[in-house]
Parts: sequence; structure tokens; C-alpha cells
Amino acid sequence: MKGCDCVDIPDDTSQEARALLRLSIFASGRTAPNPSVACVISSADLSILIGGATEPAGRRHAEIVALDALDRFALEHARFDPPLPLTMTVTLEPCSRYGRTPPCVQRIGLYGRESDFAKTHGLYIDTVRIAEADPSLHGGGFAALRQMGFRVEQADGPFRSFLLPFLSRLKGRPLYTVKLATDRNGVMGHRDRSVSLTGESGRILTMRLRAKCDGVLVGPGTVAVDRPSLDLRPPLRSAVIPFEESPMAPVADVDARRVWLRSLFEPDSGWSAIEDPELRREFQPVRIFLLGRPFVGRELFFERQYALSSATGREALFLSVRSMSGHWPGAIEVPDVTDPAFFSELSELLAEKGLNRILIESGYGLLPLWLRSLQEDDVFLHVQHDEPRDTTDDGWLRIDAGFDELDHLDEYQFAPGMKAMAYGRRRMDGDG
Repeated sequence: MKGCDCVDIPDDTSQEARALLRLSIFASGRTAPNPSVACVISSADLSILIGGATEPAGRRHAEIVALDALDRFALEHARFDPPLPLTMTVTLEPCSRYGRTPPCVQRIGLYGRESDFAKTHGLYIDTVRIAEADPSLHGGGFAALRQMGFRVEQADGPFRSFLLPFLSRLKGRPLYTVKLATDRNGVMGHRDRSVSLTGESGRILTMRLRAKCDGVLVGPGTVAVDRPSLDLRPPLRSAVIPFEESPMAPVADVDARRVWLRSLFEPDSGWSAIEDPELRREFQPVRIFLLGRPFVGRELFFERQYALSSATGREALFLSVRSMSGHWPGAIEVPDVTDPAFFSELSELLAEKGLNRILIESGYGLLPLWLRSLQEDDVFLHVQHDEPRDTTDDGWLRIDAGFDELDHLDEYQFAPGMKAMAYGRRRMDGDG
């Protein structure tokens, strides 16, 4: 497996950790409501290095994908003599209870030192290394593995970034990435018509964000003016400068937010594979529309959304603010955006829908609300085009406030005249 160049990790980082990072990056965006887990099985000399990542809901977890690959490897090779011990390294505690699939620890137990697999192939799993506990299991995965006779150890690496959305949702709130696009003068749109501010490169970045988030949300103003589709469409590759050619702000620590953000600009994060029509369906986000006042063209808008639901395999989610709910029969009612309970109730609803990470493609009206609602592990991404818009006519909207209350996380010059500046809420404990 190739290493990953998208984060600043030490040169002596193990091949297992690099493989896990690569697998985690690819899996993110296609596993909800499950977490984006990666697993590798390796021998001490790395002559064997087999990996897998969690598949879409209802299909195989990362451990099962890796064990299936180990089965194929064993069938293709002569029996190892003397028997060869293997280490399984997994980014999240293996599940120990039945859900849509049987518990992973049950399958892992078939590969121990005294197993039929070991006797037949001369291969056995001796150690299971786990990077992160799953709080929903209450230690059940660790306990089951130890009871089966496996040595259980701690695994290190920058994998938490891809688990945080799931861990956050378990607490009743998805993680959020708020994206804003402007020109260099802060122009972010027009009151009466849809405009493109960042061109083809900006559109590709938007598609990458959609691929790596479980849901995409827009507010009433964006719905009324732009009537966006919010689906994932190619291309995801051309016109974006490869990550290693982009001037980067130095990173002194491995912040979980930076790890995920930088994977968006990495040239080999599986973008070409995701462009395949069949695989692209697995990365399609749930399209979330917050509806306000009725708007011209709404009948055609809904027709297009129903057609997209059929084409993408993802139903759209229509939400109506309470004061306008009479205009939108069938929409899920949420508090008005001026209600202090709006964001918490919205988050609870999206968490109940099994969405781990939400992309908010922000318009002018709700930007202050989204920024106020950011928490420590959320991200605000400001995409800026150096070329100013011609704003001689009326109706142009500008951001009129800075982001001083947020920490500057990183900056990416990802195409000529285009940069993306990442911000986040200041951490209370300094923990990345």
C-alpha cells in the first residue's frame, strides 16, 4: 500500500499506520451511520500487510474485509512452517454485539493460535492493537478479545480525525464543516440571482467535501435563490493542484481537524475511483434543505430533487422552520432560526438520522448562526478567489465581519488564484 503524504507524520511512522491512514481517508463519507474504520493485518517483517476499511452500512466492517483478504492470501500460499504470528491493528474497538452484521470479535476469534485456520495455514493472529475505544460498547470488545486469548495493545496514529464524527454523533450531535466562498473583497453572492464565485477548481473542492460528508445542508436563502442540487458529481480531480505542490502553513502538531482537511487536497485519496458511477453512489450525501418562505420555481425544484433521489439512491431531507411549516406539507418541522433551540434540535434530528459529518454550504443570511454554533472539533472553511467580482450593480452580498473568535488552523493554495483558509473553535485543553 502507498504511504500518505496528506499529513505531517514522522518519517519513522510504521507502514501499518500509513496503510491505516490511507484506508481511513478512503472510507470516510461512505460508512454512516457506522464509523470510518480501517484495519490491517501484518507480520513482524511486513512480508504480509493486508488491509481493509468499513463498507457502507449493512455490509462488512473493516475487520471482516481484512480477514476475508487474509483468507484469500492463505489459500494462495503454502502452509507456513513454523507457524507465523500476525498482528491485527484496527482504528476502533471491534464490535462485540449483533447489529446489522454479526459481532467482529466473533470472527476474529476464529484466527487465534489454536484455531483451525492456524492448523491449516500456519498463520494466526497473536495480538490485536486498537487505537480508539468505542464508548457504545463499554469495553465489550476489549474484554471479549482478551477472553479469547489475544494480547490487546494500544495503537498510535492520526486516525482519530476519521472517528470523531461518529463519536460526536453518539453524544447526539454530528460534526459540522461550514464552507463559505467569496472573492478577495468578501463578496459571497447576490441577493437575487445565483452566481459562481470560485470557478471549476472551487466546484471540484465542493464535490470532494460532499463526497467526504454524510449530509449537505443549505438554508432558506440558498434554496430560494440557487435551488441547488447538492448531489455528488464528477470531476473530482482535474484543475486541483497536487497537495505536495501547494504552499502550506506549517503544522507543529497532528490536529484531528487538519488531518481530515488535508486529505481533501491530497491527490491520491481515491478521487478517480469515486468518479466511477457505481462507487459514487456509495459516497452520495443526504441532501438537506431548510425551507423558509415559498419561492418561485419550487415545483420544478422538488421535481428535480425527487428525480435525484431515484438516480443517486439517497432521499432528500426537507426541513421547514416552524413559522413556515404550513407552506411545506410533508417537511419535518424544526424551530425558527431565531429560536435558541434551533441548532440543538437540528443537530439531534440529524444525529437520529445516522449522519456523522454534515457539510453546511453557507449563504449570507445564516453565516453568523453557523459560526456561533461551531464547537471544538468543527471546521469553518473559507474558500477565496483572488479575482474580484464586478459589483457595480446593486444586490451583492459581502461578509462584514472577520473570524477573530476562531483559530486559524491551516491554509491551502490549491489552484491558481484560489486558496482555502481553515478555522476552528479554540480548544480548551490544547488537545489535538
